[in-house]
Amino acid sequence: MTEKPLAIRFDVETIERLDRLAENMSKRSGGVRVTRSDVVRVAVTRGLDALEAEFAENPKRKKS
Repeated sequence: MTEKPLAIRFDVETIERLDRLAENMSKRSGGVRVTRSDVVRVAVTRGLDALEAEFAENPKRKKS
């Protein structure tokens, strides 16, 4: 996958939340440092998955 930079702005509270989450994720990662950018990528990916599922043109229906 080719990555392309994207500049975005967050309010201070959101940045603090991202930093806390990066720190907590780093503690559980077995020595791998998790950065703020890593957290943003995960959050965006999870959010996109949820939004795409919600707003899909041909939504898949759950079988009951």
